[in-house]
Amino acid sequence: MDFNKCIFIGKVKDTPQVFGEGNNLKASFILITNDRQPDSNGQWVDNYIHIPIFVMDSSKVVKVVRPHIVAGQELTIDARYTNWSDGTTQQHGFVMNSVVLGFKPRQDNTGSGGAPQMQAPPV
Repeated sequence: MDFNKCIFIGKVKDTPQVFGEGNNLKASFILITNDRQPDSNGQWVDNYIHIPIFVMDSSKVVKVVRPHIVAGQELTIDARYTNWSDGTTQQHGFVMNSVVLGFKPRQDNTGSGGAPQMQAPPV
């Protein structure tokens, strides 16, 4: 049985970064989700959460990321939490297994995709 499974629904913060060559392609991006909680006045407030998502071990999935995932796009991601070594340090994070593409943001006259403007945490 596979108990290591995470499902995220959110919007892509910036254009995904794709790196590597040939069949060793990898990608990463920040998915923004919200955590809605009441404040001290009883008003519901959205607290935004930045989730770093990594795409690795499958050049087919990375090839979907490059042309189809844009800033501001809504995604449903099936991921697993795992660790790996980059040769010098131990890394850990959420690695995407599959993705369902949601709506793409409308482009306005400025070319902005309408993604929330927030600072990503250091990755």
